[in-house]
Amino acid sequence: IKSSAEILVFSNPIPDGNDGVAAALLQLPNVLRVEALKVWQLDSPMSLIASCQLAVEGADTNGTLRDAHALLARLGIQEATIEVECEGTASECRRLQEANQALREDIQALNKVIGEMVESKNFQQPNSWQFEHDE
Repeated sequence: IKSSAEILVFSNPIPDGNDGVAAALLQLPNVLRVEALKVWQLDSPMSLIASCQLAVEGADTNGTLRDAHALLARLGIQEATIEVECEGTASECRRLQEANQALREDIQALNKVIGEMVESKNFQQPNSWQFEHDE
């Protein structure tokens, strides 16, 4: 009954809490901080799940993420959701964030131009489409 209750309340099954897991993650190259680390079990002590945020630096954020998942698997954590927070300007993640922001700005500008064209009636959607076989 006790183990069933622990599963239902998502208790942490690791004897030292999360200290050992966090310390192991901090030993990975490019990991600066481990935040919001949670470990719980689903249906048995052998079925561990985790979530955390890693602050990382360096160009290979995907490699760091792969290393973190591999480390957690070696510690017996079968599934993990890891949110990566990038630090530093040389980060691959930072470049992706900047590209994403530029794309959002381009989409906003394009939406504005399309809105102006529709408003000024310089852009009309055809009432029907004709195809070669529709003659």
